[in-house]
Amino acid sequence: MRPIRHVQPAHMVEVTTRCINGTKLLRPSKDVHRIIAGVIGRAQEQSGIELYAFVFMSTHYHMLLGAKDAEQQANFMRLLNGNITVKLNDLNRRTGSGWARRFRAIPVSNDRATQRRRLRYLLAHGVKERLVRRCKDWPGLSALPWLLEGTPIRGVWTSFTDRYHARRRAGYVPVPGEFDTVYTLQMSVLPCWRELGPPEWRAEVADMVADIEATEAARCLEETGQPLEAQVLGVDAVLAAEPTDRLAWQRRTRAPTVHAVAKDVRKRLCAELAALREVYLAASERFRAGERDVAFPVGTFRPLGGFVRPTQPQQGAGAAAPLSLVR
Repeated sequence: MRPIRHVQPAHMVEVTTRCINGTKLLRPSKDVHRIIAGVIGRAQEQSGIELYAFVFMSTHYHMLLGAKDAEQQANFMRLLNGNITVKLNDLNRRTGSGWARRFRAIPVSNDRATQRRRLRYLLAHGVKERLVRRCKDWPGLSALPWLLEGTPIRGVWTSFTDRYHARRRAGYVPVPGEFDTVYTLQMSVLPCWRELGPPEWRAEVADMVADIEATEAARCLEETGQPLEAQVLGVDAVLAAEPTDRLAWQRRTRAPTVHAVAKDVRKRLCAELAALREVYLAASERFRAGERDVAFPVGTFRPLGGFVRPTQPQQGAGAAAPLSLVR
């Protein structure tokens, strides 16, 4: 069974989506950078999601998001993944889905150590996978320029619908950029850093980046006996990849249920998610048996009935109460 889509208000999540068959459909280029940033900006404007950090690799991406509920998160991801597929298919002259499966969203506990660890994980990608020597060298789309220096991240949304109808008009003369909208991503600071000023938390990011690079250099030297510079693939090789190229098979570990540094917090959050799952499955079993007025937990998606909001009347006896994941 797929993980139940549920987001506790003010609870950060880490979202991951992988390209189909390990292909490098997201491989960095100026056009890919512009398209993806434009789609993020459009999806953010229409959904109102909070965006804390992200990194786009050639075969997958990671994002740290803040959503008020699972409906807002689902709307953002629908706009994001659907439009990235359409736009990149047009760029690469291909058809079909761009993703291996539905996105995976993992709750992140609200403590400082866990949120910093997840941000570090995102920023380390290009270096820890030995693609580039420094975090700044990764040529793909990343929140690092904003995190370090406050550099705005912009993209361009091209309306294919408007372009299609314009081309059908007799005597139409194309104008460069006629259907383009420039978006500047609205970035937010990590919840654990909201009490800090930009100089303080940006200094923490800089220290984090320096630690990533030092740690990976030491690990590479220990494992191979060579400096990291001699082992990295390099920016030129990353950019030279074709979208149809496939990543060599790599063993993957099972994704965790939640992200939490403290063991007791992790166990508590997992227990609450297990309780939510139990209530949802019980309601689902009654629904499949033909009971159409069964109540599903608040904050989840009811089969054939859409999102169950806190103010939405719960039908049937034994209405499921909402479960809290706030920590």
